[in-house]
Amino acid sequence: MIENALEARVQGLEESHRTAIYELRNLLTAQQRMSSRWKEEAQRVTTVFESKVLELRGDVKRHKQRSQQLTDLLQESRGKAVESEQLIAEYADNLRRLENRMREAASQATTAIVKSSQEIARQRHLTKENEHLKEELEIARHKLSRNGNLAQLAELAMPQWPNTSNAANFNMVSKEVFLDSKS
Repeated sequence: MIENALEARVQGLEESHRTAIYELRNLLTAQQRMSSRWKEEAQRVTTVFESKVLELRGDVKRHKQRSQQLTDLLQESRGKAVESEQLIAEYADNLRRLENRMREAASQATTAIVKSSQEIARQRHLTKENEHLKEELEIARHKLSRNGNLAQLAELAMPQWPNTSNAANFNMVSKEVFLDSKS
């Protein structure tokens, strides 16, 4: 009985040992499968992470290049802006000088027009006065030819010529009368 009990107990222990070993093997297999899945998942995540890191590094590199291009372009634009401002200032100075020259030229033209108008008016006045004097000379010649007196002709002509000396007037009238009387 004791033997049977011990044998039953050994068989029970063997059975429980087999069951425990079977369960441990199942747990070990499950753990190995789980470990294999975790390993695959870790590899997959690592691969995805590494590709993402490479992609991001490429993006960062492209952004750095683009940033450098934009910085260079900005510096170039600033340089052109400074040049443009200098040109604008230079053109503004040139424009001011040209405007001053135009004002001076317009002023000179206005002065010239006024002077030429005055000169034309003076010439017209002198022409009319000359015509008037010629008419008086003709009248005096006519009278002289009637009277034959050169001295009277000089007296008639003298008060008619302002702004010239009487002697010059007399000489001029005498010469004209003398030349006309010869012809």
